[in-house]
Amino acid sequence: MKAKGIFGCIFILASGILFTVERYLSVLIWSVLTTPMLTSGNGGYSALPDMDALKLNFFVILFLLLGVFLLLIEIYETYKRNSH
Repeated sequence: MKAKGIFGCIFILASGILFTVERYLSVLIWSVLTTPMLTSGNGGYSALPDMDALKLNFFVILFLLLGVFLLLIEIYETYKRNSH
């Protein structure tokens, strides 16, 4: 695998890690905010944390599309190189 394919895999992994960290922080903030309300029995809280959709984070989409684009270029170049 050449550099384009490696960078494509790195960008796809980075988008997945970034998306996972964003989800983890969302659940962590939700649990920190709802724990005092649950223990005291006062107030209302949402049953589930607010998690943004995949399309709302610009960097996750950018890294994912860039990684897929680089992998497709690598596949095309490998096919072109081996077909002759």
